[in-house]
Amino acid sequence: MKNLKRKNNNARVTLVHSCKMRALHQKAGASITEIHKMFPMYNRRNVQRHAKRQIGDLTLRKQNAGGRPSKATNQDRRAIVRTVNILRRTEGANFTSGRIKVIAGVTHLSNRTVRRILNQGGYRYLQGRRKGLLTLADLKKRLKFCKTIRRRKLGLDFWRRGISFYLDAKGFQYKTNPQDQARAPRACQWKKRNEGLEFGLTRKCSKAGVVNVNFMVAISYGAGVVLCEPYFGSITAEKMATIVSDHFDTAKSSNPITRRFLMDNYPRQKSKKAMTA
Repeated sequence: MKNLKRKNNNARVTLVHSCKMRALHQKAGASITEIHKMFPMYNRRNVQRHAKRQIGDLTLRKQNAGGRPSKATNQDRRAIVRTVNILRRTEGANFTSGRIKVIAGVTHLSNRTVRRILNQGGYRYLQGRRKGLLTLADLKKRLKFCKTIRRRKLGLDFWRRGISFYLDAKGFQYKTNPQDQARAPRACQWKKRNEGLEFGLTRKCSKAGVVNVNFMVAISYGAGVVLCEPYFGSITAEKMATIVSDHFDTAKSSNPITRRFLMDNYPRQKSKKAMTA
């Protein structure tokens, strides 16, 4: 047989070349060295392995027969993945793989096996997004508000010109020790990467080791930020009344058509002192 040109010593042996190696070695009596000279593009060890294979065997690689069979059945795998959503509804988003194992009824499996099955299902143990908590009552209130606005048939012009400004408190945080917060117990959640802001998967921000800088901010359509007043500590009725009496007239001048403004239902912002200021 004519020698083939040497190209890549680590190339994979094709089925045709593998059959030729077997015939040359087992039928014609050619040595491994001679066969390797005929197929120089392959590694010598690969040439030897294919030359000693059974001639009728059409497989190129040895099938993986190592290791013990998995203790987890297909039913166990489905139960583990299904338990994630069950625990979210009943206990919240902060649970461990050990809790999943107990609820799924697969206590014969190790925690490592449970975590591996969750990883195969697309779940990772990731940090919870600090965006605050939403409850079912909050969702019902939001839906009721949307239905009310829809019945009144308020168009976009109402939200642009019918409201003078939108008021809310904003805080900027400086974390003195963020690594401890990241490693805090129950700071992570079992979730997929695209579920970061799903209902029930957000969490409150830990206040330990955090320095807050707070502002009372108002924005108006077409005018941008019309009020940005700093305050220290938590907002109180006295602080809110001072902000209203000193700065609300200036904020409302950005849209003099109406004196209506929109804010959330924080009790101290709706206190008697603030409303009468």
